[in-house]
Amino acid sequence: MAEACEAFGVPVVGGNVSLYNESRGRDIDPTPVVGLLGLVDDLSAVPPGLAWGEGDAVLLVGSDPAPTLAGSRWARDVVGHHGGVLPPVDLATVAAAASAVAAAVAAGEITAVHDVAEGGLGVALAEQCVVSGIGIAVGAGAGVVAHRHLFSETPGRVVASCRAGDATAVSDRFAEAGVPVEHLGVAAGDRLVMPGLLDIALADLTVAWRDRLPRALGAGTAQT
Repeated sequence: MAEACEAFGVPVVGGNVSLYNESRGRDIDPTPVVGLLGLVDDLSAVPPGLAWGEGDAVLLVGSDPAPTLAGSRWARDVVGHHGGVLPPVDLATVAAAASAVAAAVAAGEITAVHDVAEGGLGVALAEQCVVSGIGIAVGAGAGVVAHRHLFSETPGRVVASCRAGDATAVSDRFAEAGVPVEHLGVAAGDRLVMPGLLDIALADLTVAWRDRLPRALGAGTAQT
C-alpha cells in the first residue's frame, strides 16, 4: 500500500486498519482504510461522472493481460473462495493510465469515466448503464469472451466515454502515453449486451441496483 501511494504521489493524512474485529462471534476480514488529500486546481475540469450520452464511444483504458478471479468479489461472494495469491501489480503502468485519464478529463474530452474495481468490467458497465439510462452492446472484437473478463478486478483500468467524433483523438492520446485503449462499443439502446455472455434489459439492471440495499438491510427500510 505504501508503494502504491508513492507511485501515485499522493499524501496520506490518516488511516485505520481493523485486524481483530468480529461480529456475532465471527471474524471480520482485515479492513484497511487510507485517508488521502487531493487538490483540484481547476473546478471546471472535474471528472464528469458515470453517465454517458447517447451515441458516445465507450473505451476501456488500461489492459488485463492475464484475467484472474483471484481476490475478486465474484470469488468471495459466489464461490466462497478467500485464499489464493493475487497477481503482481505494475504500479508504474497503473499510474500512467491514471495520469492519461486525468489529462483527457482536463482537456474536456471525456463525457463519463468509471474505474474498473470491485466486481470488474461487467459491474462497471452495468452501473454506467443504470446511471445514464442508456445501454451498450460490447463489440464481439473487444476481447470480452469469458466470465473471467467480466469479473476480473485487475487494477489500472478505466471505462471512459467520449463523443463519437472525438474517439480517434482520445484513443491517440492514450496511445501516445503508452497506455492501452480498446473500443468497447457505442452507448445506445436499452440493454447491456456482451455476445455469448449476457444480454440484460436496462430495466432489470435498474431494479437490481435500486433494490440491493433494502434487500441487504432487510425489514425496516423503505424507499421514497
